[in-house]
Formats: sequence, structure tokens, C-alpha cells
Amino acid sequence: MPLKKILEQLNNFLRKLKEKKTIDSYALIGGLAISARSKPRATKDVDFLISTAFEEKFFKEVASLPDFRAELKKGDFGDPIHLLIRLYGKDQTAIADFIVSHLNWQQEIINGATEIKLEEEKIPVPLAEDLAILKLKAGSPQDLLDAEELLKATAQKPEGINFQRLNALAERAQVDKNLAALLEKLKFTSL
Repeated sequence: MPLKKILEQLNNFLRKLKEKKTIDSYALIGGLAISARSKPRATKDVDFLISTAFEEKFFKEVASLPDFRAELKKGDFGDPIHLLIRLYGKDQTAIADFIVSHLNWQQEIINGATEIKLEEEKIPVPLAEDLAILKLKAGSPQDLLDAEELLKATAQKPEGINFQRLNALAERAQVDKNLAALLEKLKFTSL
């Protein structure tokens, strides 16, 4: 199934769960969100950050999606990913991750998301600064490149980088040292 079709199907699914109050809110994260906030980037899956008080009910809803298989993964104590639901297609390829937020700073990222038209779908996408923090927290080489690209692209926009938000969120997510190193590499002043 094409990524565009998967995004449309999952966005509609999440909207319905929001209407049913199974979830409070959600935001697209990952490679597609990076593409929406900076330059397009190749990705093979769809990632969402989800806010819900009904984790078990949410998992059951995801697991009931036809033509997909859902797998639940729980993080260890202190893991920034408390609960992950991975969705697989018929060919057993991972096509979507739903990361359930459990920290206040993650909820702030979801709350700050704005709707963007992506692949003909209006979908909530976190601010570039917030996506950069998620990427710094994830910490893989690709994530660090994504954070760098996001900040470079945002710095070139008329509104620029909201350093106050960026620094405050980095501190709460405990990636402030990583952010400082990245800002220094980019020769950005975080006044």
C-alpha cells in the first residue's frame, strides 16, 4: 500500500478515535513530519505521537484495524518511549509506529502541533523546534542529521527559530547539552 494511502487511512482512524475520546490528541512525527517542516526526506513508515489515558483501549482499536497486525512494546523505566504500538502490513513490513506520550514535555509537543497539508491530508505536525528535540532525544545518526536540517531550514524562515521554546524544551527533555553542541556546530546563537 502506498505511503500516501497509509497516511490518509491512519489520519482518518486517529480523527475517529479522537471524536470517540479514546485519544486526546496526536501529531505526526518522524520522517514525514521532517519533510513537512524542512526539505523532503525519504521514509518508509508513518510515526505518530499519541496522547491518551486509555492505553489498553487504544491498543485494542489499533489491533482491530483490518489488513494490519499490531504489536505492543513497553519501554523500561526511564525510557522516553513508554509505550509503542507498531503496525505491520500484510507482508509483515512495519508501516507505522504509535508512540504513546507519558511525559509532560511530550504532551507539550502534541499540544503545539499545527495542521499542515501533507499528501492531500490535513494533519497535526509539531513545530520544527519540537521535532528537533524529539530527534535529539532519539539520538541515532539519522535523527541527529534530521535535527540539524530542521534547525537550518527554520533559521531561514522569516519567523526564525524560537530559541526560548527550543532551549526550555531541550532542558525538560534532558538533551540541552546535545542541543548546545548542535547550535555551536551550526554557529547559531541561542539568545
